Amino acid sequence: MSARAARPQDIPAWQPPGPVSAAFCDAGEAVSVLMGPIAGGKTTTSLQRGVMAAMAWPETKPGLRKVRFGVVRRLMVDLERTTIPSWQHWFPRALGSWRGARGEPQTQEIAFQHPRGGRIELEVVFRGIGDQDIDQALRGWEVSYAYVDECDTLAPGALLWLLTRLGRYPSETLHRNPTRLWG
Repeated sequence: MSARAARPQDIPAWQPPGPVSAAFCDAGEAVSVLMGPIAGGKTTTSLQRGVMAAMAWPETKPGLRKVRFGVVRRLMVDLERTTIPSWQHWFPRALGSWRGARGEPQTQEIAFQHPRGGRIELEVVFRGIGDQDIDQALRGWEVSYAYVDECDTLAPGALLWLLTRLGRYPSETLHRNPTRLWG
């Protein structure tokens, strides 16, 4: 990973906005969905859950956790308009490295220290499905876990298919990687 290592003070402290969000972040089920009012913190909670999951991910080797967090939405333009700005509120582009052009999948790589020691290399991949079916859009995709923003806008069966793409990264810990998908 080529990302500049973030200092502990670069990673902002975050607390769930309430007990429902806290329970959602702690959920251990393979699939979980957060519902709530407009401006209730669902997107931020879901994005922060990805960071929290990185901290609990199996070590790739002693002292290192490598994680690829997939963030999916029906359209890339919607990710760029709402989801990515919510992410960048907490993790600006200057923190680590950013690649990808407007309208295309985009990735941020951030390396930071685990609170209990060691290093986390977090790769966050933002992808829109577009007019493709989910199989065409994500065939071969290997991620640790994923968040589907506005999951009710995807085709029926998309979440079940997406489950087959999870827990595949990194390959060194494939036999220990949990399967987690949320929306």
